[in-house]
Amino acid sequence: MLSRHVSIIDIGSNSIRLVIYEEASIVPSVIYNEKVKVGLGKNLHINNYIEKDLIEKAYQVIKRFTVIIKTMKCKFIYAVATAAIRNSNNSNAILKKLKETGLKIKILSGNEEALYSYYGMQLGFTKINGIIGDIGGGSLELALKTKEKNIKVSSISTGILVLSNEFSDNLDKIYKSIQKGLIQNGWENQAKAKSFYATGGGWRSIARAGIEIYNYPIPIIHQYYLKIKTLKNLISLIIETSEKDLALLKSIPKDRIPFLKISAKSLEAVVDTIGAKDIYFSSYGLREGLLSKFFINEKYKLNSTFSNIGFYFNSQTDRAGSNNKSLTNWAKKFSITENIDLKLLNIVASLSNISEKEHPEFKAQNAFFKITRKTLLPFDHVTRAKVAIATYLIYNKNLRSTKVKKIIKFLSDAEFEESLILGNLIRLGITISGGATNLLKQSKIDILDDTIILEIPNFLLNKNINLRLSDLARIKSYQSKIITSH
Repeated sequence: MLSRHVSIIDIGSNSIRLVIYEEASIVPSVIYNEKVKVGLGKNLHINNYIEKDLIEKAYQVIKRFTVIIKTMKCKFIYAVATAAIRNSNNSNAILKKLKETGLKIKILSGNEEALYSYYGMQLGFTKINGIIGDIGGGSLELALKTKEKNIKVSSISTGILVLSNEFSDNLDKIYKSIQKGLIQNGWENQAKAKSFYATGGGWRSIARAGIEIYNYPIPIIHQYYLKIKTLKNLISLIIETSEKDLALLKSIPKDRIPFLKISAKSLEAVVDTIGAKDIYFSSYGLREGLLSKFFINEKYKLNSTFSNIGFYFNSQTDRAGSNNKSLTNWAKKFSITENIDLKLLNIVASLSNISEKEHPEFKAQNAFFKITRKTLLPFDHVTRAKVAIATYLIYNKNLRSTKVKKIIKFLSDAEFEESLILGNLIRLGITISGGATNLLKQSKIDILDDTIILEIPNFLLNKNINLRLSDLARIKSYQSKIITSH
């Protein structure tokens, strides 16, 4: 019997990657991810032909990938080739050879590649207000939703490998080449007062460098945000640092180090030319865009309120998100939550049993790490931090962990208080109900004259409920009171 796994093979200019997703969902859970460096575009600049030895190497890699796909019984398989094969004069011969593996392989046009990158970005951000850019080894794709709701796309042959082959380490020529390509394709000043959303391995390496150099508290590339001034400072630092010293950065893959300065200069050229005010880095891109095809084929619905985030999150629990609706409905009637984003309340409630099957000693820290470290979550970093702290509190009220304290410093006082309220309130709801919806419905909570009053049936009353209520009241320096009924 076939699983619901979705496998995507991305045949790029520098490497071939196989990603297998648990299933098609808004928060894709990767269960297998392998990249093999092949370098199909390595000598393409010489005569526009991909050499036989590279074709054979690609064939062997894909042949092995097909065995893995069959072994994992993937229901959906999608294989695409991008710039290197697209731009080679012997693309038909290459495709014929690769199809001997039994795979159907589609060569994406540059515009298709840009469009799928845009669709992938849409999964990773609640709203995109600006231009998305995806840089690979052979090309740079750009996309922008216009005022007329059309999507403007371009593909420019200024990928990292192409730039390296053509200009070696002449960064000024690299800058001018990209600038020229952008202007010729109508992208000059198209992001004025807007953001730039950057993806692709080369640019993600810049994000990794920034996170490590600035000791940023959330080690996740997706939605890593920088103002343009900070980005330009980071780019200057990378360019002025020797390759030997850049190799000391632990977060950068070793095969990316020789191209790090080219990646930095290419990014600088793009943000300067389009006039972006800030930048968001993204882990979502082409592959997630291809994955989104299956939302339509399988009639999946993307839920922008994330009410089912507990289901989509790979929490390895039978009840993931099962009690979130009752917890949310109970909590939102409490006037203290009036100024709290309902989406945030929904998320915390949905993830309230994320660590239920784990050892009690590690439940809090594992919940915290899952939320702060899971790559493909469509949260901005402030939301991620607030949810992580609130979820930690569900399992442990003591925020003494060094890593937790680091995240707390990342938030404003108001944002931290919001996390405290959400975490303690949901913890109280779970203590009252034990996950049983009907018990929660028999309780009521509200504020009267700076006193939080909880009304519950007498048979539910216990010491822990009293303690949880006191913890919640203490956040706002309120008193607490329990009224019981028979």
